[in-house]
Amino acid sequence: MLSTRHAPSRRVCVSCLRSHRRSNFTIARVASQTVVTQKHLDARQPQSIKRIKPFQGVPPSDLKGHMFDHLQKVHGNPRSILKVYREYIKTTDHPDPIWLIRCFCQLGNVFGFNSFWSTKDKQILQKIPIFKYLVFDLIEVKDQILPRHAPRLLYAMSALEYRSRHLLPTVLGVIENSLGSYRLATLAHVAACLAHLGVGGEDSDEANSFDDSKKGETASVSSKGESSRRSCRGLVGRIMREVQKRYTGTQMISRDGDLLGDFVQEDEEATPFCWAALAHSLVVFNMYDWSSSENAPRLLPVLLRRACEAVESVEDLDNAGWVQYYLYLSLYCADVEKPGSEELIKRAIPLPFQERLHLNWLKGPLLHAQPQGSERLQMEFGESLERLRVSNALLNCSAGRPWDEQHCFFAGYLIQSKDLAILFNHQMALGPGSELTSGADQLKARILRKFGLNVVTVHKGIWDGLDDDRRDALVTRMLAAFPTLRPQQDRPAEKAEFRADKENLHRRKFNVRFQKWPIQVLQV
Repeated sequence: MLSTRHAPSRRVCVSCLRSHRRSNFTIARVASQTVVTQKHLDARQPQSIKRIKPFQGVPPSDLKGHMFDHLQKVHGNPRSILKVYREYIKTTDHPDPIWLIRCFCQLGNVFGFNSFWSTKDKQILQKIPIFKYLVFDLIEVKDQILPRHAPRLLYAMSALEYRSRHLLPTVLGVIENSLGSYRLATLAHVAACLAHLGVGGEDSDEANSFDDSKKGETASVSSKGESSRRSCRGLVGRIMREVQKRYTGTQMISRDGDLLGDFVQEDEEATPFCWAALAHSLVVFNMYDWSSSENAPRLLPVLLRRACEAVESVEDLDNAGWVQYYLYLSLYCADVEKPGSEELIKRAIPLPFQERLHLNWLKGPLLHAQPQGSERLQMEFGESLERLRVSNALLNCSAGRPWDEQHCFFAGYLIQSKDLAILFNHQMALGPGSELTSGADQLKARILRKFGLNVVTVHKGIWDGLDDDRRDALVTRMLAAFPTLRPQQDRPAEKAEFRADKENLHRRKFNVRFQKWPIQVLQV
């Protein structure tokens, strides 16, 4: 006989058995529920492992070719180029050197001389950590740079205004050892890039020496006896000597100044830009009278003549781009600095070309050649002037001779009462404490001194190491070093009859009271 206390439990068990009997409770169903799924594993993974993003699919078999194709698709966007580089370094510890060179050159092409990126944009790019990683990887593989890579890397560094003292000496060394194998167009581009970076001139070895040692250390000497300091002095002269080797003619320059001879036919691929760029590099480094020997011709007039001969008409000169800027700037600088070949330089450019360049200078070549946008160093210097309440400094003001109809050079800041022109050097130093301005600033400083102005250059390497108080103290000492030559010119005083209506000019509901002819007194 069963007890009544166990009756409810018995009824529950019977109901459970009935429910299991009605459901599809099979062995296959039990086995499928015990299999561990990917969703189950993902739920039990720690958060630190979840942050890692593995390949969603199968990695490509040819990873290098895949990254080359990926890089080709984003050729015009600097952000996308650096993003592709970030993806590439996640997949391998040793990136391909050719891919790194291609990536850096493609980044330089985006910031080319015909782009609309400002100097401040380039400075922002240089501060991004992923860009520094790219340069560091290039420095690690710099021994694998080939002669065909060196001119492209030099152009990229000049376009980015990034003068790396660890990478640039190797690039220049490869170029110097391969000058005989380059075409004339390549030599012209190399000379133009050197003029932009300001290295390779005929100055002293100290001004053209790169130092790989760290800040606060002296130039080290390796176990092989090689010093960390490398000089690139005279590289532009060696390029010009290579150009002059391809020059033929029995009589180069006659006594009356006529230019004779011509270049060989193998250089027919050279464009007017090539000849004008070579001439401009000589002007930048103050090599107006340069020649390979005493009996050889002065090369600058020959280059200018060749550039003008390649332009068929005056109408074609208007569409010549940078050729106009280089020709007129060479002509103007020769007129200011008065070299020995001044007459030959002026005769090399036809008078119709000189007239057209003079008339179209302001609205054409000068407007397009000036850097657009702002510059960080100049903005910080302006903030220091505002804190010191210096109000007579003119921003980006042009300067020239008193009788010049138009100006060709602009100073970062111009203080007319002190005859002081302030320039800004945002290029990287060649070594610890070795500051060197760019080629454009070197030429600008020479020309401004010919105008009778005092020139001061503010270097990025020194300015960035100071706080606001030290910067203000530096600017104060700089301004105190140059006395005031003439008082500041005040604005002319307004006529008393217009002072009452001064505020009404900007109001819609008030009309101006006229006190001149034809009505003597009129009030509305």
